[in-house]
Amino acid sequence: MDIKQLEVFVNVVNLKSFSAAAKALYLTQPTISAHIVSLEQELNTKLLIRTTREVYPTKVGQLLLKYAEEILAVRENAIQAVLNFETSKEGEISIAASSIPYNYFLPKIIKAFSVKNPKISFNIIKCDSVSAIKKVEEQSVDIGFSGTKTNSSKCDFKPFTEDKLVIIAPNTLYYKTKFSNGYSIQKLLKEPFITREKGSGTRKEAEYLLKEAGIDISKIHIVDEMNDNQSIIKAVSEGIGVAVMSNLAAQETPLKAQISTFEFENISRTRKFYIVKHHLSPLSPSAEDFCSFSQKFFQNYSKFPY
Repeated sequence: MDIKQLEVFVNVVNLKSFSAAAKALYLTQPTISAHIVSLEQELNTKLLIRTTREVYPTKVGQLLLKYAEEILAVRENAIQAVLNFETSKEGEISIAASSIPYNYFLPKIIKAFSVKNPKISFNIIKCDSVSAIKKVEEQSVDIGFSGTKTNSSKCDFKPFTEDKLVIIAPNTLYYKTKFSNGYSIQKLLKEPFITREKGSGTRKEAEYLLKEAGIDISKIHIVDEMNDNQSIIKAVSEGIGVAVMSNLAAQETPLKAQISTFEFENISRTRKFYIVKHHLSPLSPSAEDFCSFSQKFFQNYSKFPY
């Protein structure tokens, strides 16, 4: 059976007339009759009883009517959902974001975006950059915000802002004196080092920096791996070690007075942040607008938005 047969059947039953159904559906009466005959033959049962005054369903016809109306309702809901998807500026946008975008960029962007789009809500998942990209690949979220990009064949990466990497160390006279003229990257080999977890965009970018400087990462004395910037800052402030970190995180921490920030000597390392979209799966108008808004949001800021 097909949708048209069910549509004809429902109209004949509800209007109690072949001619009325034909008029409602803009079909001829012979066409209406042909659909009913075809449906009864396919199901091998009689669905309608005709009298000189009206048409009404058999017991089996009453059973089919219930399911036919449900099927037609689902069809109508599907049509409306697709039409709304193409035009609506409402609904929910799901986002997977790594820690820097999650903590420092998205709150600002969403606050500004929501002024003109109050009916759009957000479901944001905090994870590392690799996981955020993976969730976009799997289409379990609409958009990803990442501190790095991969060679994913399923994703498009659009930069929307950037930051620089710095060294943070305990705010002590020892570090201030030792590194007052710039932090030699070679000195990392002699310091206890705290790093982000594998999959972190900050860690990946820090490893790029060290490799470019000719540092053998395997020789760095790593004392701890942590999956949160604030935990790393806390550990550094207590003298456990030093870390490579986004300058944005270092500048906006409540513990700023307890750490010292140093730029790398003779090295200027910036990192880009990306909006990640699945290149085959179209976004809703709301999500597409949010992506465009996010890309433009920091254009009025200085190069490093802190």
